[in-house]
Amino acid sequence: MTARWIVPATNQVLKMAKSRGSRLFRSRDWLLWTIVALLVIWGVSQALRLESNVHTILHESNVNEQSIQEAQQDEPSPPVITQAVYLSAQQADPSEAQGPDHSNHSGALEVIDPGLIAATDGKITLAHQFIDQGDIPAARKTLNNALDQIADFDIPEADDIRRELTQMNRSTLLSSGLLPNDPLAGLITVGQGDTIDYLANLYRISPAELLWLNPQINPNKMPAGTSLKIISGPFDARLILHAARLEIYDQATFILSYNVEFTSPILPSPGEYNIVLSRLGDSELSGKRAITGGELVIEPVSGDLRMRLTIAGPPKNSTDVAMNTEDASELVRLLNINFSHVEVAP
Repeated sequence: MTARWIVPATNQVLKMAKSRGSRLFRSRDWLLWTIVALLVIWGVSQALRLESNVHTILHESNVNEQSIQEAQQDEPSPPVITQAVYLSAQQADPSEAQGPDHSNHSGALEVIDPGLIAATDGKITLAHQFIDQGDIPAARKTLNNALDQIADFDIPEADDIRRELTQMNRSTLLSSGLLPNDPLAGLITVGQGDTIDYLANLYRISPAELLWLNPQINPNKMPAGTSLKIISGPFDARLILHAARLEIYDQATFILSYNVEFTSPILPSPGEYNIVLSRLGDSELSGKRAITGGELVIEPVSGDLRMRLTIAGPPKNSTDVAMNTEDASELVRLLNINFSHVEVAP
């Protein structure tokens, strides 16, 4: 770079010398030209020194930048903390999500859209209006619709709806009374030769529940033409591990729920289970049978005996999931060993 302007400068000095002829070497000019020559030499040396310094600085800068990049590559990445914001119960298709999914990260935050809560409160208000009008089936359906929208969120509104439906269904659907226009229940007429076991399996409920719904009948003497209340089953159960809650559904309609307790620090494995044993506890009081508890044994659909679970109340030494006596009795009554299933969910 420096040579490109040194050569033209030298040529220019020579041309000036020729133009002046012999005057260049006159004694009175020698001092001036000596000073000019020294200035040219000093300027050239400074230019060369500056060029050398520039190259040195650029080289050191490249070396430092490369060292920083190598150090950053070797340095471990900091942990990723994300926030998962849920604006509705209807989540987007996971296959369409952009980037990594950190929704299960300990730093994730679950946020409910206030509009969803307002819509839920509106449905609860509407359900109460149906109750005031005596339309319990409509109220049950409305509360179920509200629960469907928020069932996956651990919020007080969902628990309130579960409690209200539990009380409502115990006093109506699961009692001996019959509501008009109830899509889950109705009256049937006993035919010649019909038995409790036959009718219970026909409607996919347990014989114990059919007797519970019709306390006025004698199962050993049931003449043709007798009217019986029946519920269209089957009832299925869902054991939710993180909430320690067991829920009962009838054809996808929420019916009631129980609080349970796990007796082992190792929780059951999630999955689908079949019922392999269903037993009610009973005793004789004043000639009448009084339910004193129940026991349910379930196993994975794979048939892995090592993963069998015992649900019982009152608890026994072999009990994995403990319930109170009254709840266990009701649970065993509701589930039919031939048709009901149990889902264990995280």
